[in-house]
Parts: sequence; structure tokens; C-alpha cells
Amino acid sequence: MSKIQEDPIRILIVDDHLVVRAGLASMLGTQAELQIIGSAPTGEMALELLQQNVVDVVFLHLHMPEMSGVETMLRMKGNGHTARVIILTSFETDEDIYRAVQAGAQGYLLKDVSLREMVEPLKTVHAGKNIFLVRSPRG
Repeated sequence: MSKIQEDPIRILIVDDHLVVRAGLASMLGTQAELQIIGSAPTGEMALELLQQNVVDVVFLHLHMPEMSGVETMLRMKGNGHTARVIILTSFETDEDIYRAVQAGAQGYLLKDVSLREMVEPLKTVHAGKNIFLVRSPRG
């Protein structure tokens, strides 16, 4: 009996660092149930890509020049975009988390998570639930 393949989760990666965007696209691209729609170095470019593509989940860096992740989320909401947002950052202060949640983030992950620790929360957020501060074991 074959399993009916569901549509892949369509992802947009937004981070001002090229190596992070490329690394995430490479890692996540290995998963059959995920489809990388594109990546953007700025919030403004992310908004343009959201206008042109159907996106389910946005991985969004919090601290970017010109337009922060919080401002990007607020503009997304103002423009009627329904993509769910996971903040992917190296910052974990209470203030950063609070501002992200207030702006509408459904997830908050630190950049040191493994692929497995990223994919499971991604599926959780895509399914309509929230998940915050998934941490990788530190040794």
C-alpha cells in the first residue's frame, strides 16, 4: 500500500547572511516534504517574494539591517500574508522573544539546532501550533 504524498511545505528563508541562507536551503532541501521557494537577504525582498509566491512558512532572522524581523512580520501581517513565521536566530533574550511573539511569530528557534530539531518544529508550526526556544544539546 503506498502512502499518498502530501504537498510539500513551501519555505522562504530570510537572513542577511548568505552562508546561513545557503546552508539552510541546502539542509532543508534534503527533505522530500519540504520545498524551498526562495531566500532573501532583507525584509523588503522577503515581502516582494511573498507577493510573487505561495509560502507556508518563513524562517526569519530577527536582527537584520534596514528592516528587522519584527518589522518584517508586522509588514507581512499588514499586507495580508498568511505564511507562518519561525524566528531563527542566535539571540535568546526575553525582550527578543517577547517582541517576536507580539509581532506574530509562531516559532522561535536558535541557530544551533540540528536538522531534526528544525524539521519537527517546522511541521508543528505548519500544522497550526506554536513552538518556542528549541535548544540543541550543548556539550
